[in-house]
This record gives sequence, C-alpha cells and structure tokens, in this order.
Amino acid sequence: MLAGQAHAVGQEPRMDEPTLAVGDMWTYAIEMSGKPRQFTTIIVTEVKENTYTMRTITPEGRYETAAYPRQTTAVGNVGMNWPLSVGQHWTLSDTVGTNPRLPIKSDITVDAFELLTIPAGTLGAFRVAIRICTDVPEGQCGTMRLWIAPQAKTVAKWEVGREDIWRNAGGTDIRGNSFTLVAYAVAPSQSPNPVRFSVVLASRTSPVSPGSMASITVKTAPGAVCAITVTYMSGPSRAQGLEPKEADTDGVVSWTWRVGTQTTPGEWPITVVCSTQDSHATLETSFIVR
Repeated sequence: MLAGQAHAVGQEPRMDEPTLAVGDMWTYAIEMSGKPRQFTTIIVTEVKENTYTMRTITPEGRYETAAYPRQTTAVGNVGMNWPLSVGQHWTLSDTVGTNPRLPIKSDITVDAFELLTIPAGTLGAFRVAIRICTDVPEGQCGTMRLWIAPQAKTVAKWEVGREDIWRNAGGTDIRGNSFTLVAYAVAPSQSPNPVRFSVVLASRTSPVSPGSMASITVKTAPGAVCAITVTYMSGPSRAQGLEPKEADTDGVVSWTWRVGTQTTPGEWPITVVCSTQDSHATLETSFIVR
C-alpha cells in the first residue's frame, strides 16, 4: 500500500487520509507571474491526537511554527474527501474575506491517477480539479488543479487558473501561480520491518507492429499500486488498458494495449512505478514498434 494508506479495489487506486509523522518534510518551488522563483519548506515537528505542529521556512528565511487540526492543514490537503478515488466528486461551502464575509462554493472532482514527473521524482498522483465560485448573483468562478501523491503523503503540485477571481485573492494576485514539490523526506512507517522491493520485468511483446496489441508483465510486491507510462514520439500514450493497477497476491501486474496505426516505428520507453506504504520502485524498459 502507498504511503498515506493508498490501495486499490477492483484494480482502481484509492488513497486514505495520510498520517504524518515527526520529521516529514517537503520543499516546494513557488512560481509567481513576474517574480523570481522562490522556495519554502514545511517540517512536521510534533504530532498529537488531534493536531500537527508544522514549522515553515518561508522564502525570506523566516521560521514560522503553528499547530493545525489534522483535518485542516495545508499538508493534510484542505477540503479532501477521504478516501480519494478516481471519479469521486463532492462540493464544499465556506465563507472568505471580512466585512462582509463572502460565501463561496467549491466543486471538486478526482479526475485521474497518473504518473507525475516533477523535480522531486516521478510519482503516482491523484489529479484533482477544483472549481470555486462566489455564491452570489453574478458571482465569479475560478479553477485550480492539485496532484496529490500518496508516496509523498501530500500535494506534489498545485496550479492556479488565470481567471479574474484570483486577481485579488487575500489581497494578492495569484493568477497562474504554482507550487511544485522539489524534494521531500517522509519519515519511515511504523512497521518494524518495512518492505524494500523492486519492479522486475517478467515479459513484454517486442517487436510490435502498428495497429497490433502489445503487453507487458512485471513482478513486484504483492498489493503494490503500479502506474505505467508508454511514451511515443507524439508523447505519453493514452491507449485504453494503461490504467494504474494493483499487484495480485503473487506480485504480478500486467497491461495490454493497442499500438496506434499511426505510431512512428522505433524503440519507445516504458516506465512502471510501483508504490507501497513503505517504499517505491521504478522499472525503465522499452519496446520496438516496426
């Protein structure tokens, strides 16, 4: 199972609410329009039954420490409806601002589980689309996207849309801003014997003709959640059959997909990333289309 308690039911990944530990640490690159890149680091310094204490190192180098209820911390992914699964949808209502407070409504959808390549590595992540509207006549709406990586226990990437609603968010123009995880260190699980594992190629079809079926089988830890990316000259394949899957009780995972009739002949890379609660492992291989 993935860090943060992720697993799959019927071959579909699912992520339970993460449990943070003292020493968990994340560093983000902050991209803001017209400004140089900045960095911030968040560290868990204390864990209590109902709260996490976080120390934040701001881009200016200041240390800020605060305790947060487990359900409302930024690292705990505000507004998430645990457990996460693809296709999940829910709404939230809240108020923001002062004098008077303005009602808002958030529409949230988990629309994919995919491989996300960022400076912190290649991580399996749930992509969450959020639409926020001011709940008043002729109210404005804005969008943002989050990628939540169970392996890192938190948000791996966050993008804000460019709608006008973000022009004055808390007194700041955040249109087009993004946070990207550049490094993280997650404290070991409480298991006394954490499992270290690998992803081993068992079989694959190669060479394959355009328009025909291709397949690959790997062996890894039983119950690991595995995501696959097949990359052609045109980019990552979106072929049916390449969805994330859970390894069976023998640790076996297989994918079968159709190679497009217009696929350019050549040798094309295949990346498989498998994650458990304790660790993750990657297999890089390739196959030939001709």
